[in-house]
Parts: sequence; C-alpha cells; structure tokens
Amino acid sequence: AACGLAVELWRDGRHEAALAGLAAAAARDPLLPRPHYLLALILLDRGREAEALAAFRRCTYADPGFVPAHLGRASLLVRLGEHRHARIALEQAARLAAGRDPTEPIVAGADLKAAEVHELIASQRRLLADRHGRSPGRAR
Repeated sequence: AACGLAVELWRDGRHEAALAGLAAAAARDPLLPRPHYLLALILLDRGREAEALAAFRRCTYADPGFVPAHLGRASLLVRLGEHRHARIALEQAARLAAGRDPTEPIVAGADLKAAEVHELIASQRRLLADRHGRSPGRAR
C-alpha cells in the first residue's frame, strides 16, 4: 500500500512526501525490496545519485534476486564511471534472468518481462563496450 501511494505522490510531483512514506515503509520492514527500489528511483529522479545507489544496494541486500535493482544499480554505476562495478551488477542481473520464460514477469506483479530484461542487459553491455572499445560480452 505504501508503495502504491508513493508512486501516486511521485507522479503528482510530491517527491518529498513519496520519499518520506517509502522511508517509513522501509524502516518498518527493511527486508521488503520494493520500498528501497522505489526510493532509489525517486532519488535518482531528483538527482540524488549517491543516495539512490545506497537504496539500490539496500534493495539487493533485502532481496538478492530483485533483478530491477541490479539493473538500476548497473545503469547508475555506468553513469558514475564505475564500470567495473557496473559490469558486476549487470552480470548478476543476467544470471538471475537466465533461463526465464521470455514472457514471464521478472518480478511478481510487475510489467517488466524477462525478454525486456535481456534487451536491457544487452543494451548496457553495448554501452560499456563502447566506453572501453570492447566487444559486449561477459564481465572481465
């Protein structure tokens, strides 16, 4: 419920209220990944990259299998120039998504499908390869 309300507040431009609600939800149950994930997205939207990175990390600690957080973390790390750590997060997402039915939601109740995750991973690999003149393969 807190996550749904936070998304509505975020969409309405009430960012601080959304962040406060999510922080309270995360404090109540720190092992729920969604509040941390949404916190990361809103913080990222607000340009608060260091805090967003910490929230992505808390999300993957709460649920190591929460693929969207690994993808978000990888993308943010690329932006921050931390390519080695970005590759690690990206490859973790790839391992978690491997072998999944392409039409299967990657997280229960979410619209993101496994096939879309594979496309995002390929895109991030290309971005990393372009930045280093490498072929977009596995992490090194």
